[in-house]
Amino acid sequence: MKKIFIVLLALVLCVLPVLTACNEDTPNPPETNPGTTAPSTEPPVTEEKPDPVTTTEPAAYGDFEYILTLGYATIVGYNGQGGDVVIPSKIDDKYPVTAIDKMAFMYQEEITSLTIPGSVKATGELAFFHCVKLAKVTLENGVEKISRGSFNACEALAEIVVPASVKTIEDIAFVGCTALTAFDFTNITTLGYRAFAASGLTSVVLPATLTGLGESVFGSCKSLVSAEIQGAYETFPAGMFGYCYALKDVKFAEGTKRMGNTVFFRCTGLETVTLPASCFKIENQCFYGCTSLTTINFLCTEKMYINYYAFYFLPALTTCNYGGSEETFGTWEWDTYNDFLKEATFNFNYAG
Repeated sequence: MKKIFIVLLALVLCVLPVLTACNEDTPNPPETNPGTTAPSTEPPVTEEKPDPVTTTEPAAYGDFEYILTLGYATIVGYNGQGGDVVIPSKIDDKYPVTAIDKMAFMYQEEITSLTIPGSVKATGELAFFHCVKLAKVTLENGVEKISRGSFNACEALAEIVVPASVKTIEDIAFVGCTALTAFDFTNITTLGYRAFAASGLTSVVLPATLTGLGESVFGSCKSLVSAEIQGAYETFPAGMFGYCYALKDVKFAEGTKRMGNTVFFRCTGLETVTLPASCFKIENQCFYGCTSLTTINFLCTEKMYINYYAFYFLPALTTCNYGGSEETFGTWEWDTYNDFLKEATFNFNYAG
Protein backbone atom coordinates (compact mmCIF):
# COMPACT_ATOMS: atom_id res chain seq x y z
CA MET A 1 0.00 0.00 0.00
CA LYS A 2 2.82 2.32 0.92
CA LYS A 3 4.50 1.62 -2.43
CA ILE A 4 1.28 2.48 -4.31
CA PHE A 5 1.01 5.83 -2.49
CA ILE A 6 4.62 6.70 -3.33
CA VAL A 7 4.04 5.92 -7.04
CA LEU A 8 0.88 8.10 -7.19
CA LEU A 9 2.69 11.00 -5.48
CA ALA A 10 5.50 10.78 -8.01
CA LEU A 11 3.01 10.93 -10.91
CA VAL A 12 1.32 14.04 -9.48
CA LEU A 13 4.69 15.82 -9.09
CA CYS A 14 5.53 15.02 -12.74
CA VAL A 15 2.18 16.25 -14.19
CA LEU A 16 1.86 19.45 -12.11
CA PRO A 17 4.59 21.49 -13.93
CA VAL A 18 3.05 20.61 -17.29
CA LEU A 19 -0.38 21.86 -16.23
CA THR A 20 1.14 25.05 -14.84
CA ALA A 21 2.98 25.72 -18.12
CA CYS A 22 -0.19 25.22 -20.16
CA ASN A 23 -2.05 27.62 -17.93
CA GLU A 24 0.65 30.30 -18.42
CA ASP A 25 0.39 29.96 -22.23
CA THR A 26 -3.36 30.59 -22.21
CA PRO A 27 -4.04 34.34 -22.94
CA ASN A 28 -6.28 36.24 -20.58
CA PRO A 29 -9.59 37.47 -22.03
CA PRO A 30 -9.58 41.18 -22.96
CA GLU A 31 -10.69 43.48 -20.20
CA THR A 32 -13.88 45.37 -20.89
CA ASN A 33 -15.47 48.17 -18.99
CA PRO A 34 -19.16 48.03 -18.23
CA GLY A 35 -21.14 49.77 -20.96
CA THR A 36 -18.44 49.45 -23.63
CA THR A 37 -18.33 47.30 -26.75
CA ALA A 38 -15.40 45.08 -27.57
CA PRO A 39 -13.51 46.05 -30.76
CA SER A 40 -14.98 44.64 -33.94
CA THR A 41 -13.00 41.94 -35.66
CA GLU A 42 -14.87 42.38 -38.96
CA PRO A 43 -12.78 43.63 -41.91
CA PRO A 44 -13.36 47.26 -43.04
CA VAL A 45 -15.90 47.83 -45.78
CA THR A 46 -14.23 48.69 -49.11
CA GLU A 47 -15.89 50.12 -52.19
CA GLU A 48 -16.70 47.43 -54.67
CA LYS A 49 -14.94 48.02 -57.98
CA PRO A 50 -16.99 47.60 -61.16
CA ASP A 51 -16.25 44.99 -63.76
CA PRO A 52 -13.28 46.34 -65.76
CA VAL A 53 -15.25 46.65 -68.99
CA THR A 54 -14.02 49.06 -71.71
CA THR A 55 -16.13 50.14 -74.69
CA THR A 56 -15.44 52.46 -77.60
CA GLU A 57 -18.91 52.77 -79.14
CA PRO A 58 -21.46 54.85 -77.18
CA ALA A 59 -24.34 52.97 -75.57
CA ALA A 60 -27.69 54.38 -74.45
CA TYR A 61 -28.91 54.72 -70.88
CA GLY A 62 -32.18 56.62 -70.80
CA ASP A 63 -31.57 60.00 -72.43
CA PHE A 64 -27.80 59.68 -72.10
CA GLU A 65 -25.05 58.14 -74.16
CA TYR A 66 -21.98 56.75 -72.44
CA ILE A 67 -18.80 54.77 -72.89
CA LEU A 68 -16.94 52.65 -70.34
CA THR A 69 -13.30 52.71 -69.35
CA LEU A 70 -12.39 49.82 -67.04
CA GLY A 71 -15.94 49.83 -65.75
CA TYR A 72 -16.23 53.60 -65.17
CA ALA A 73 -18.72 55.54 -67.29
CA THR A 74 -18.21 58.80 -69.18
CA ILE A 75 -21.30 60.64 -70.42
CA VAL A 76 -20.65 61.49 -74.08
CA GLY A 77 -24.03 62.69 -75.32
CA TYR A 78 -27.63 63.58 -74.54
CA ASN A 79 -30.75 62.80 -76.59
CA GLY A 80 -33.49 64.03 -74.24
CA GLN A 81 -36.10 66.74 -74.60
CA GLY A 82 -34.48 69.12 -72.13
CA GLY A 83 -36.17 70.55 -69.04
CA ASP A 84 -34.79 69.34 -65.71
CA VAL A 85 -31.79 67.10 -66.37
CA VAL A 86 -30.26 64.92 -63.66
CA ILE A 87 -27.08 63.14 -64.67
CA PRO A 88 -27.05 59.66 -63.07
CA SER A 89 -24.33 58.63 -60.64
CA LYS A 90 -24.41 55.03 -61.97
CA ILE A 91 -25.30 53.22 -65.18
CA ASP A 92 -27.45 50.13 -64.63
CA ASP A 93 -26.67 50.39 -60.92
CA LYS A 94 -23.18 49.01 -61.49
CA TYR A 95 -21.03 51.38 -63.56
CA PRO A 96 -20.15 54.62 -61.69
CA VAL A 97 -20.42 57.81 -63.76
CA THR A 98 -17.13 59.62 -63.17
CA ALA A 99 -16.74 61.97 -66.15
CA ILE A 100 -18.54 64.18 -68.66
CA ASP A 101 -16.97 64.28 -72.10
CA LYS A 102 -15.90 67.42 -73.94
CA MET A 103 -18.90 69.20 -75.54
CA ALA A 104 -21.28 66.41 -74.45
CA PHE A 105 -24.30 68.75 -74.01
CA MET A 106 -23.22 71.60 -76.29
CA TYR A 107 -26.12 73.58 -77.87
CA GLN A 108 -28.78 71.65 -75.91
CA GLU A 109 -30.97 74.73 -75.86
CA GLU A 110 -33.99 73.21 -74.09
CA ILE A 111 -32.25 72.24 -70.84
CA THR A 112 -33.51 74.48 -68.03
CA SER A 113 -31.88 72.95 -64.95
CA LEU A 114 -29.03 70.55 -64.34
CA THR A 115 -27.79 68.35 -61.51
CA ILE A 116 -24.30 66.83 -61.64
CA PRO A 117 -23.59 64.02 -59.14
CA GLY A 118 -20.60 64.00 -56.79
CA SER A 119 -19.21 60.92 -58.53
CA VAL A 120 -18.20 63.25 -61.37
CA LYS A 121 -14.99 65.10 -60.46
CA ALA A 122 -15.02 67.70 -63.26
CA THR A 123 -17.86 69.24 -65.25
CA GLY A 124 -16.32 68.63 -68.69
CA GLU A 125 -14.64 71.04 -71.11
CA LEU A 126 -17.25 73.10 -73.00
CA ALA A 127 -19.74 70.45 -71.89
CA PHE A 128 -22.72 72.83 -71.60
CA PHE A 129 -21.62 75.54 -74.00
CA HIS A 130 -24.51 77.67 -75.29
CA CYS A 131 -27.24 75.95 -73.30
CA VAL A 132 -29.11 79.24 -73.51
CA LYS A 133 -32.14 78.28 -71.35
CA LEU A 134 -30.11 76.67 -68.56
CA ALA A 135 -31.13 78.68 -65.48
CA LYS A 136 -29.96 76.59 -62.50
CA VAL A 137 -27.05 74.23 -61.92
CA THR A 138 -26.58 72.05 -58.84
CA LEU A 139 -23.19 70.47 -58.28
CA GLU A 140 -23.33 67.77 -55.64
CA ASN A 141 -20.61 67.30 -53.04
CA GLY A 142 -17.65 65.50 -54.60
CA VAL A 143 -17.35 67.61 -57.75
CA GLU A 144 -13.90 69.23 -57.59
CA LYS A 145 -13.51 71.31 -60.73
CA ILE A 146 -15.57 73.45 -63.08
CA SER A 147 -13.82 72.74 -66.35
CA ARG A 148 -12.72 75.07 -69.11
CA GLY A 149 -15.71 76.71 -70.80
CA SER A 150 -18.23 74.42 -69.10
CA PHE A 151 -20.99 77.04 -68.92
CA ASN A 152 -19.70 79.51 -71.48
CA ALA A 153 -22.54 81.44 -73.17
CA CYS A 154 -25.22 80.09 -70.81
CA GLU A 155 -26.89 83.48 -70.78
CA ALA A 156 -29.91 82.44 -68.64
CA LEU A 157 -27.82 80.88 -65.86
CA ALA A 158 -28.88 82.74 -62.71
CA GLU A 159 -28.14 80.24 -59.93
CA ILE A 160 -25.37 77.73 -59.32
CA VAL A 161 -25.06 75.62 -56.17
CA VAL A 162 -21.38 74.98 -55.52
CA PRO A 163 -20.29 72.59 -52.73
CA ALA A 164 -17.14 73.02 -50.65
CA SER A 165 -15.47 70.26 -52.68
CA VAL A 166 -15.15 72.57 -55.71
CA LYS A 167 -11.73 74.26 -55.59
CA THR A 168 -10.90 75.12 -59.20
CA ILE A 169 -12.69 77.13 -61.88
CA GLU A 170 -10.87 76.91 -65.19
CA ASP A 171 -10.53 79.33 -68.12
CA ILE A 172 -13.65 80.92 -69.68
CA ALA A 173 -15.93 78.78 -67.50
CA PHE A 174 -18.72 81.39 -67.16
CA VAL A 175 -18.02 83.84 -69.98
CA GLY A 176 -21.21 85.56 -71.10
CA CYS A 177 -23.37 84.30 -68.21
CA THR A 178 -25.13 87.66 -68.03
CA ALA A 179 -27.89 86.47 -65.65
CA LEU A 180 -25.36 85.29 -63.05
CA THR A 181 -25.28 88.17 -60.58
CA ALA A 182 -23.66 86.43 -57.59
CA PHE A 183 -21.18 83.64 -56.90
CA ASP A 184 -19.77 82.27 -53.63
CA PHE A 185 -15.97 82.13 -53.92
CA THR A 186 -15.42 81.00 -50.30
CA ASN A 187 -13.81 77.64 -51.06
CA ILE A 188 -12.27 78.43 -54.45
CA THR A 189 -8.46 78.32 -54.66
CA THR A 190 -7.90 78.86 -58.41
CA LEU A 191 -9.65 81.07 -60.98
CA GLY A 192 -8.59 80.70 -64.61
CA TYR A 193 -8.23 83.15 -67.49
CA ARG A 194 -11.47 85.11 -68.14
CA ALA A 195 -13.34 82.70 -65.87
CA PHE A 196 -16.20 85.18 -65.27
CA ALA A 197 -15.58 87.68 -68.05
CA ALA A 198 -18.68 89.44 -69.39
CA SER A 199 -20.84 87.84 -66.72
CA GLY A 200 -23.55 89.60 -64.71
CA LEU A 201 -21.75 89.67 -61.36
CA THR A 202 -22.51 92.78 -59.31
CA SER A 203 -20.01 92.26 -56.47
CA VAL A 204 -17.18 89.84 -55.69
CA VAL A 205 -15.37 88.87 -52.49
CA LEU A 206 -12.21 86.87 -53.11
CA PRO A 207 -10.96 85.01 -50.00
CA ALA A 208 -7.34 84.92 -48.86
CA THR A 209 -7.29 81.18 -49.66
CA LEU A 210 -7.63 81.97 -53.37
CA THR A 211 -4.04 81.83 -54.61
CA GLY A 212 -4.35 81.27 -58.37
CA LEU A 213 -5.76 84.16 -60.38
CA GLY A 214 -5.87 84.28 -64.17
CA GLU A 215 -5.76 87.33 -66.42
CA SER A 216 -8.95 89.26 -67.23
CA VAL A 217 -10.85 87.07 -64.78
CA PHE A 218 -13.62 89.69 -64.40
CA GLY A 219 -12.99 91.64 -67.58
CA SER A 220 -16.03 93.33 -69.16
CA CYS A 221 -18.33 92.60 -66.20
CA LYS A 222 -20.39 95.68 -66.94
CA SER A 223 -22.62 95.36 -63.85
CA LEU A 224 -19.78 94.85 -61.35
CA VAL A 225 -19.95 97.61 -58.71
CA SER A 226 -17.69 96.42 -55.88
CA ALA A 227 -14.78 94.06 -55.30
CA GLU A 228 -12.97 93.00 -52.14
CA ILE A 229 -9.69 91.11 -52.48
CA GLN A 230 -8.76 89.57 -49.13
CA GLY A 231 -5.54 87.88 -50.25
CA ALA A 232 -2.17 89.47 -50.98
CA TYR A 233 -0.79 89.02 -54.49
CA GLU A 234 2.69 89.68 -55.77
CA THR A 235 1.11 91.18 -58.89
CA PHE A 236 -2.51 91.61 -59.87
CA PRO A 237 -3.01 89.93 -63.25
CA ALA A 238 -3.45 91.93 -66.43
CA GLY A 239 -6.96 93.08 -67.29
CA MET A 240 -8.45 91.80 -64.06
CA PHE A 241 -11.21 94.45 -64.05
CA GLY A 242 -10.74 95.91 -67.52
CA TYR A 243 -13.90 97.44 -69.04
CA CYS A 244 -15.88 97.09 -65.79
CA TYR A 245 -17.69 100.35 -66.40
CA ALA A 246 -19.79 100.34 -63.19
CA LEU A 247 -16.96 99.50 -60.78
CA LYS A 248 -16.77 102.06 -57.97
CA ASP A 249 -15.40 100.40 -54.83
CA VAL A 250 -12.31 98.17 -54.66
CA LYS A 251 -10.60 96.98 -51.46
CA PHE A 252 -7.11 95.45 -51.53
CA ALA A 253 -5.29 93.40 -48.89
CA GLU A 254 -1.99 94.54 -47.49
CA GLY A 255 0.89 92.59 -49.04
CA THR A 256 0.04 93.20 -52.67
CA LYS A 257 3.11 94.67 -54.40
CA ARG A 258 2.21 95.46 -58.00
CA MET A 259 -0.82 96.40 -60.08
CA GLY A 260 -0.43 94.60 -63.39
CA ASN A 261 -1.04 95.80 -66.92
CA THR A 262 -4.55 97.12 -67.70
CA VAL A 263 -5.97 95.99 -64.32
CA PHE A 264 -8.50 98.87 -64.35
CA PHE A 265 -8.37 99.71 -68.05
CA ARG A 266 -11.34 101.96 -68.92
CA CYS A 267 -13.16 101.48 -65.60
CA THR A 268 -15.07 104.66 -66.29
CA GLY A 269 -17.13 104.55 -63.07
CA LEU A 270 -14.13 104.36 -60.73
CA GLU A 271 -13.89 107.56 -58.65
CA THR A 272 -11.48 106.81 -55.78
CA VAL A 273 -8.73 104.20 -55.41
CA THR A 274 -6.69 103.37 -52.30
CA LEU A 275 -3.57 101.29 -52.94
CA PRO A 276 -2.09 99.35 -49.99
CA ALA A 277 1.19 100.40 -48.36
CA SER A 278 2.89 97.32 -49.79
CA CYS A 279 2.18 98.37 -53.39
CA PHE A 280 5.15 100.11 -55.00
CA LYS A 281 4.63 99.61 -58.76
CA ILE A 282 1.86 100.44 -61.23
CA GLU A 283 2.33 98.71 -64.58
CA ASN A 284 1.42 99.65 -68.16
CA GLN A 285 -2.04 101.16 -68.78
CA CYS A 286 -3.25 100.08 -65.36
CA PHE A 287 -5.66 103.03 -64.94
CA TYR A 288 -5.82 104.08 -68.57
CA GLY A 289 -9.13 105.77 -69.43
CA CYS A 290 -10.64 105.84 -65.91
CA THR A 291 -12.40 109.06 -66.83
CA SER A 292 -14.25 109.52 -63.49
CA LEU A 293 -11.22 108.93 -61.26
CA THR A 294 -10.76 112.01 -59.06
CA THR A 295 -8.63 110.74 -56.13
CA ILE A 296 -5.81 108.21 -55.70
CA ASN A 297 -4.43 107.28 -52.28
CA PHE A 298 -0.90 105.85 -52.32
CA LEU A 299 -0.37 104.42 -48.82
CA CYS A 300 3.19 103.44 -49.70
CA THR A 301 5.89 105.52 -47.99
CA GLU A 302 8.71 104.43 -50.29
CA LYS A 303 9.66 105.03 -53.92
CA MET A 304 6.98 104.30 -56.52
CA TYR A 305 7.48 103.01 -60.07
CA ILE A 306 4.96 104.28 -62.61
CA ASN A 307 5.05 102.45 -65.94
CA TYR A 308 4.15 103.45 -69.50
CA TYR A 309 0.62 104.92 -69.87
CA ALA A 310 -0.26 103.74 -66.31
CA PHE A 311 -2.19 106.96 -65.61
CA TYR A 312 -3.29 108.28 -68.97
CA PHE A 313 -6.51 109.97 -70.09
CA LEU A 314 -7.75 110.79 -66.57
CA PRO A 315 -9.48 114.13 -67.11
CA ALA A 316 -11.17 114.17 -63.67
CA LEU A 317 -8.07 113.43 -61.58
CA THR A 318 -7.34 116.26 -59.16
CA THR A 319 -5.92 114.78 -55.92
CA CYS A 320 -3.23 112.27 -55.00
CA ASN A 321 -2.46 111.47 -51.36
CA TYR A 322 0.95 109.89 -50.72
CA GLY A 323 2.13 108.24 -47.49
CA GLY A 324 5.74 109.27 -48.00
CA SER A 325 7.51 112.59 -47.81
CA GLU A 326 7.91 115.17 -50.53
CA GLU A 327 11.60 114.22 -50.71
CA THR A 328 10.74 110.55 -51.34
CA PHE A 329 8.22 111.61 -53.95
CA GLY A 330 11.11 113.18 -55.77
CA THR A 331 12.68 109.73 -56.23
CA TRP A 332 9.69 108.25 -58.10
CA GLU A 333 10.47 106.68 -61.48
CA TRP A 334 8.14 107.64 -64.30
CA ASP A 335 7.72 106.19 -67.76
CA THR A 336 6.17 108.34 -70.49
CA TYR A 337 2.56 109.47 -70.85
CA ASN A 338 1.65 109.91 -67.18
CA ASP A 339 1.12 113.68 -67.26
CA PHE A 340 -2.42 113.44 -65.83
CA LEU A 341 -0.97 112.04 -62.60
CA LYS A 342 1.97 114.45 -62.49
CA GLU A 343 -0.33 117.45 -62.84
CA ALA A 344 -2.62 116.42 -59.93
CA THR A 345 -2.25 118.02 -56.51
CA PHE A 346 -0.11 115.84 -54.22
CA ASN A 347 -0.53 115.72 -50.44
CA PHE A 348 2.31 114.10 -48.51
CA ASN A 349 2.62 112.05 -45.28
CA TYR A 350 -0.91 110.72 -45.83
CA ALA A 351 -1.98 108.22 -43.15
CA GLY A 352 -5.31 107.12 -44.59
